[in-house]
Amino acid sequence: MTPLEFQNAINSTDVYLLDVRKPDEFATGHIKNAHNLDVLEPNFETEAKKTLPSDKTIAVYCGTGRRSAMAAEKLVNEGFKVINLDGGLTAWKEVGLPLV
Repeated sequence: MTPLEFQNAINSTDVYLLDVRKPDEFATGHIKNAHNLDVLEPNFETEAKKTLPSDKTIAVYCGTGRRSAMAAEKLVNEGFKVINLDGGLTAWKEVGLPLV
């Protein structure tokens, strides 16, 4: 999804926002109301199954879109419905959308 499409999607109560970057990256700035789960951790799928709501669409993003594409594939394989921010936070910031 483009940043504006993603922004509209995450305003829904049926969407769970997930930042899949490392915790230190997350701490430097993220989209408001995002949760953090590092896709590069070996237990990513296990933690996802334990913590993510199965009744919501999972909206994933990272810095550039690469790791979130990887996370989206892993989450879909676990049965989640997923949307992905194309271009990650780089694209998000380019169109002037805010971070916290």
